[in-house]
Amino acid sequence: MCRTYKAGTHLIYKLLRIEQLEERRMLAVITVDSLLDNTTNDGLITVREAIIAANHDAIADATEGGQSGDGADTIEFAVTGTIAIDSQLPTITEAITITGPGQDLLTIDAGDGDDGEFATGDGWRIFQMFDGNTTSEFDVVLSGLTLTGGDTPRGIDDSPQINGQGGGAIGSLENLTVIESTITGNATGDGGNSTAPFGIGGTGGHGAGIFAAYGNLVVITSTITGNQTGANGTGGLQDGRGGQGAGIAAFGIDVVVTDSVISGNHTLGHSAYGGGLSNAYGNTTITGSTISGNTTEGDFSTGGGIAARFVTLLVTGSVINNNSTAGNGAGGGGIFTRTFADQGTVNVTNTTISGNRVDQDEGGGILTQSDPIHIVASTITGNTARINRGSGIATFSGSVSTVKLYGSIVAGNTNEDLAVLNATINAFDSQGYNIVGTGNDLGASGNASDAFNAPGDQTGVTNPQLGLLADNGGP
Repeated sequence: MCRTYKAGTHLIYKLLRIEQLEERRMLAVITVDSLLDNTTNDGLITVREAIIAANHDAIADATEGGQSGDGADTIEFAVTGTIAIDSQLPTITEAITITGPGQDLLTIDAGDGDDGEFATGDGWRIFQMFDGNTTSEFDVVLSGLTLTGGDTPRGIDDSPQINGQGGGAIGSLENLTVIESTITGNATGDGGNSTAPFGIGGTGGHGAGIFAAYGNLVVITSTITGNQTGANGTGGLQDGRGGQGAGIAAFGIDVVVTDSVISGNHTLGHSAYGGGLSNAYGNTTITGSTISGNTTEGDFSTGGGIAARFVTLLVTGSVINNNSTAGNGAGGGGIFTRTFADQGTVNVTNTTISGNRVDQDEGGGILTQSDPIHIVASTITGNTARINRGSGIATFSGSVSTVKLYGSIVAGNTNEDLAVLNATINAFDSQGYNIVGTGNDLGASGNASDAFNAPGDQTGVTNPQLGLLADNGGP
């Protein structure tokens, strides 16, 4: 077949060709219209049926006739109320967006397991995302939901499954974004016990709110509150470790928390880092958020609010307050960092760190083993630690860690405001315009506060004349 064109007095003949279009995937919206938890053909679509349909590009309910597409589907809800699930929802195995009507309108409740009691290790998580491939990740978005009642199993004594299961509400090994949602009242299982003479106890489950690895995690305008990780199991030779990150536990990934609240979460057991948030070997960015009232309880359980180890930590425009640690060697009531120059940096900017407490050790506001840590335009006040252990900021020798401050207030903390631990080399480096209180005695090198002699510095300020922490408007 040809088409004729006339150009001037000449006729031009051009053959028509049929071109193959690129493959198109029809994305589907699957609407959940039932608060039940079943997979029966009853003309209604449950959230369990919707996830199965999205995973397999199948019909959600044969009698209803709905069908998913062949790509990143969306699950929406035409119902409000509570969906009570009696087992974990199907593992999500491909990209999906699950959009609830609002965190105050729809709750998915795992019921605290078989016995209906909080944190007894006899239940299941709510969502899991993993396709079996750890070399690439797909995207999952959850929004407008409340997730509660997750209670993952405890470890089994004297068995290969001795560790408690993580991810009380969510266990994600993919890229996960949580928007305008609440994750509350979830728990992970304790580690099991080893009765063998040389046995090592199990580890408590990590991430009672969210456990995330391999894929990155983004939390926006959400609340993660009242979650609890499992304690360590006992062993004939050595006890295990408590679960890390009661609110969020992340390993080797980037975590971004924006305009959110992480509060009232609790870790239990030996070395149970990060009552609110724990990230190891990844990067953490916290912006415009509140980390408040989180606790760790157990020897060497550092970082009541945040524990960031071997990562870049960026905290901007946030409030870290009323967090605590309890236990021998459990420092860093507000923040604990351990990051060296070849692993990342720590920056705290325009942030208030107040009312945090360490019951038995050091670093009421911040305990840092990072080189360097930058604190800019921030206020660190009203925090508590043991005497000479740095109620405001505690760090280690300047050969190990350097704390650089500019335009910040570190004053009005219980006992001394600054401490360099177990060393005579001052680790504080003033960049100017700071207001500081007192420092611990460093022997021949003087006090920790002696480093503050740059332009605009004021030292020995015991009462910085600060009002109570409040919402005073502004962006």
